[in-house]
Amino acid sequence: MKRRRRQSAFTLPETLVALALFVLAIGGLAQAANNALRTLEIMDVKEGREQEFAFVRRALLAQSATTDIDTFTQGGTMQTKTGEAQWTAAVEPTTTADLFKVTMGIELPSDGAVEEEKQSNIYYLLRPSWSVADDRSTILQDRKEALAKVRTTQVWP
Repeated sequence: MKRRRRQSAFTLPETLVALALFVLAIGGLAQAANNALRTLEIMDVKEGREQEFAFVRRALLAQSATTDIDTFTQGGTMQTKTGEAQWTAAVEPTTTADLFKVTMGIELPSDGAVEEEKQSNIYYLLRPSWSVADDRSTILQDRKEALAKVRTTQVWP
């Protein structure tokens, strides 16, 4: 009597189930790769915008050292790679001589891929050329009086 040797192979339903699982896995991997590429693209665009903001800030802070306060507070435009950036500046004196609080607003235009963006920053700038002599004298006199008051009321051990 001959023994029949059974052939080992996958049946049609087993093959179809394995193929369906493979297609689902490939679809998930393709979507994950697409999401990763899109995230990298968005990060590149945001990094470019941050570099533009940094460029405008550096240029304005450098300009503030060479211009007078009235010219600086007028605001204006500056050319960037995506267009003209609008900027504004508000300057307030502080209680320290020659120290000014500068609130700087920068608006970058839309470049098609990214919407218009705005940023506002506060800086404290030491600008003796912006000081008015009378204001400086008043501030220094107030500080001297405050220091004298502390010295007379301070109890030393």
